[in-house]
Amino acid sequence: MRKYILIAVIAVVALLPVAAWADTGGTAEATLTFDAVINMIVDGSAWLDLTIDQPMIAEWALAGLTGPIDWDDGGDDVTVTVQSFTAFAVYSSYFATSTTLTLPGDLGDQDAFLYLDSFALQWEQVTASTGPFDYASPPMPGTGDLTKLWEGGATMWTSPYEEERSYNVQWDPTQLSGGDLNAGDGMDVTIYFVVTDTST
Repeated sequence: MRKYILIAVIAVVALLPVAAWADTGGTAEATLTFDAVINMIVDGSAWLDLTIDQPMIAEWALAGLTGPIDWDDGGDDVTVTVQSFTAFAVYSSYFATSTTLTLPGDLGDQDAFLYLDSFALQWEQVTASTGPFDYASPPMPGTGDLTKLWEGGATMWTSPYEEERSYNVQWDPTQLSGGDLNAGDGMDVTIYFVVTDTST
């Protein structure tokens, strides 16, 4: 009989709520917040300064200048990497400043001066405290003022967990034909990259 009673008692204890096992308890809580869902890395270390000298002018005079040419050696100058939990789109634009030229007035077509491969970059300054820039509009320009480079899906679920694109910077010297260029003229050129969350 004791055997059956013991079994019965065990069965009853197993059915009791957790509170019957102890008179103390607790919980642990934490909040998960996505401060960002996209990370973008821009490596422009291969994009070097360009100085126009007499041999270059002589070479161009023989070949003729008819449109965009390589900024330097024709290799990739800028690499953009996106790591994302969501669908995204990458846009770009450029801006330039000069102490000797009037910009963009001295450019024939400001939206046809600088290129990433075959993508003509629009003239648009993007302002933010840090870069690369997580796109938000306003106050940043609308996407219509930027050049779309590519769209992608979430990368964090499949190796290599990122998408990468490399671009060759090109420029069109003919867009400076309307200006009165002098030795010593120059400009500081900045290419901006912004990424958007296309799922919202």
